[in-house]
Amino acid sequence: MANENVIHTNDELFKCNICDRGFRSKRGLNQHQRVCKDSSMEENLITVSTSENESPQIEIGFKWGEFDGKEINKNFDFVYEKVVFWRKNLFMLPTGRAGKKFIDEITRLLHCWVDKSALADVAFKAIMIMPNLLLQKPSKTSKAKDHFNALEKRMELWESGDVLALYKESETIQKAFTKTSTSKKDINHISKKFANLMQKGNVNAAIKLLSNNMHNGILPLNEATIELLRQKHPSKQEASCSVLLPDNPEDIHPIQFESIDGDIVRKAVTKTRGGSGPSGLDADGWRKILLSNNHGEAPKDLCTAIAKVCKRLCTETCNSLMPFLACRLIPLDKKPGLRPIGVGEVLRRIIGKVVIYSLKTDVMSSVGSLQVCAGQEAGGETAVHAMREIYEDENTEAILLVDASNAFNSVNRKAFLHNIKVICPSIATFVINCYTTPSRLFVIGGYELSSEEGTTQGDPISMAVYAIATIPLILMLLEIIMNGPNDSVKEVAYADDLTAGGKISDLKVWWDKLRTIGPKFGYFPQAEKSYLIVKQDM
Repeated sequence: MANENVIHTNDELFKCNICDRGFRSKRGLNQHQRVCKDSSMEENLITVSTSENESPQIEIGFKWGEFDGKEINKNFDFVYEKVVFWRKNLFMLPTGRAGKKFIDEITRLLHCWVDKSALADVAFKAIMIMPNLLLQKPSKTSKAKDHFNALEKRMELWESGDVLALYKESETIQKAFTKTSTSKKDINHISKKFANLMQKGNVNAAIKLLSNNMHNGILPLNEATIELLRQKHPSKQEASCSVLLPDNPEDIHPIQFESIDGDIVRKAVTKTRGGSGPSGLDADGWRKILLSNNHGEAPKDLCTAIAKVCKRLCTETCNSLMPFLACRLIPLDKKPGLRPIGVGEVLRRIIGKVVIYSLKTDVMSSVGSLQVCAGQEAGGETAVHAMREIYEDENTEAILLVDASNAFNSVNRKAFLHNIKVICPSIATFVINCYTTPSRLFVIGGYELSSEEGTTQGDPISMAVYAIATIPLILMLLEIIMNGPNDSVKEVAYADDLTAGGKISDLKVWWDKLRTIGPKFGYFPQAEKSYLIVKQDM
């Protein structure tokens, strides 16, 4: 399929043997061929006849090794639905040609998605099943050499498209696992370690501890646990017209995201910690892939491909993102009660950090000083000092500390997806891509839930999104007070913690309005968990 019309200059020393394009460097040729290899599959175009008034419909077919696109897609769907419930049993990516092939394959699939090639619809699903199929430890006692040999053999099956053979091997390994009996002493030790990590603010390390000890400190998957999980993840709600801002979004030029490159991706990788999503590959595994010096240029090429994925997610509405957005859900025993710990895919968390790095200034300027959880330095301390000054004001009679029920999981998604286009248009497209479609939540044990409201726990952009989502609510509360006969109330917000100070009668008006309009935004204040701090002389 060589193209005879391609003109080569004397500087183009490296020629593609598929499409005959020329490149000045071997690295440029290698990057091109990863995509060209897939693009060459797209020549299998089937034209479907239509009526004279309709344009022809084109279906794109492709082959993956010995399998056609329809069969590969079916096999990927089957395997994905199984492996997302598996227990973690992965080895670190080995050095050498097998490890490099693994990295190159992820790079190729990401390029396919960015370039909207024939493989675009299956690219993310393929990437998310690769760890469980290709990096399964052959046995409990397997060594580095065994891992290298296993990966090399499995990569050959992967390239031939024999996904089911890989699945059968990995399934056999998973079945060989036996639940290790854990003494009460071991459980207590893990519980104490988890509590210490949480108290120190090391949330990611605490979540990883749970991920690596899935049989400890986790509620059994019974009807009671499932019902508690359902309550924590409400079904989709419609948005009231009264909470939607006038739809006049600002056009964002793609040039704004040109600063996103491989370097900023590597920076995000160094800051990413925690356990794995449904794919089974945790942050340590991704760092081994993306920051290693043992695989030549492959890690840098993959970082560049991730940067391109990020740019597309920020500039256009995308499809086929389900595996990218899926999470593992851990029902942590709160004693009493349940705390749902959502663990998203590490790739999503890396890209989320890249977006926040790039748009942090825009997000902070869009929320101003009304919400101090949007990345402002020392936001929590700022809120405390501001409220202290308000409390010490001679016109202040009391401070009202408001706690909301299940706040992050309940915020009205339709409302914030509409309002974010007006409040912070630069991040709107990325947020729309992440939250328009409900996220699948997989609970170890074989149960699945859907996240239809709120933001995803563990998502690096969730705090910024929540801050933007609550800005209209905060403004409406201020407007009600300022337009009323009494305007002594001043308020500060840090995420779902709203604090207001002023005269007691004015605070009563403010509280009543919050209870009325808050639920329209998905904000449900809890009186039994809120506090009114009154000055002694009042």
